[in-house]
Amino acid sequence: MSETKSLGEFREENSGTTEYQPYGAYRETKAEWLGRIPQDWDLTKLKFLIEKNLKYGASESPREYDPKEPRYIRITDIKENGELREKTKKSLPLEIAKDYQLKRGDILLARSGATVGKATLYNGVEEDDASFAGYLIRVRLKNHILPEYFSYFTSSSNYWDWIDTFLIQSTIENVSADKYKDLLVPLPSEDEQKAIVRFLDRETEQIDRLIEKKEELIDLLEEKRKSLITNRIMQGVNSEVELKGTNSEWLKKIPQNWEIVKLKFLCWVKRGASPRPISDKKYFDENGDYNWVRISDISSRGKYLTETEQTLSELGSSKSVKVPKNELIVSIAGSYGIPKITKINTCIHDGLVWLKNLEADKEFIYYLFHSQGVFTGAGKTGTQTNLNSDTVGEVKVPLPPKEEQREIVNHLDQETSDIDELIEQVEEGIERLKEYRKALITEAVTGQIDVRGEV
Repeated sequence: MSETKSLGEFREENSGTTEYQPYGAYRETKAEWLGRIPQDWDLTKLKFLIEKNLKYGASESPREYDPKEPRYIRITDIKENGELREKTKKSLPLEIAKDYQLKRGDILLARSGATVGKATLYNGVEEDDASFAGYLIRVRLKNHILPEYFSYFTSSSNYWDWIDTFLIQSTIENVSADKYKDLLVPLPSEDEQKAIVRFLDRETEQIDRLIEKKEELIDLLEEKRKSLITNRIMQGVNSEVELKGTNSEWLKKIPQNWEIVKLKFLCWVKRGASPRPISDKKYFDENGDYNWVRISDISSRGKYLTETEQTLSELGSSKSVKVPKNELIVSIAGSYGIPKITKINTCIHDGLVWLKNLEADKEFIYYLFHSQGVFTGAGKTGTQTNLNSDTVGEVKVPLPPKEEQREIVNHLDQETSDIDELIEQVEEGIERLKEYRKALITEAVTGQIDVRGEV
């Protein structure tokens, strides 16, 4: 079951939080994941609320985005909050897209993978503006249920508890259309739905603005941190040092006693490997000796990798690349260029590389990958979304003597710690706001609070 806090718990922790009134009477449902709902609300399976059968999307490869062709919405285009990303837009030819066209008010549900259950409400004006991909399911609702209300329900803790009941039962993260049809939806009257939507629109907009301001602050702090690291990596800790010009597009000037060396001459850039099919449970063992490192495992802040979500079996580890403790790995796919130093025995996904037998201070190279423009001149193009072993190997390293590398690392550890602490505090504030947002939505769409008098 979800561990999201209730509004009551938030009120206990934050005295300024508004206290909302409950409904007059409730009835218990037979669904453990849902609990009680107001006495006069209906509880209806999704299959009785849809205008057309749930529809799977197109199993087609996307094209580069063309505004003259329908947008092709994929799972990766859906943000955590259900909004669509603009930077990842792709298209599908009209002759293919016409069978998968979306209407304003359609809901898309992710049916498989790590994002299973994620939902987005399509608000396009033209029917032929967009189509959708095969790992998504289209929900087209009847008139008596507002799409906005159902969309909020898919953001509730109860909905995610329902999704979890399927994931616990299976090693494959998948919720089919037949399973979605049996989703129980608490359903108030249309007037109440409208009141709930108006209330949540107003409240979540305020919360989202606060989150956005905090995220902007993090961006500024990250920029300051990166600038600080870049300056130290390029010029060291002595501001009086004499500099020399270089032929590097990235490294304009470096200290006189430094040299520029391509990373491939300092180590073996060894790419990871993944057992296939990766969903096969025989490759995993919770008591395995090797932690399985995916991109999601290294996306958190911090220099060191101390844990992962999964461990491989002996068979699984034999089909991957084993990396011992105290080694430097770097992501080359998705959120590329993220470095981590292993503090556990690992096997790395093929979206990562290991800088094996590195002839430089690992922590110095760690900070190098946090510098501005580190991939300039390394063969990385502006449209390229991934790296490869050769690209990483072409990175130009401003290389001081070993003793000076360690001195720079020590200074950066101290100088970045205050910034990191501030970022962590702001991130904690964002998480509290997100928890409050989810709790507010959950209690409104399940009738634990009566918001009819709040709008």
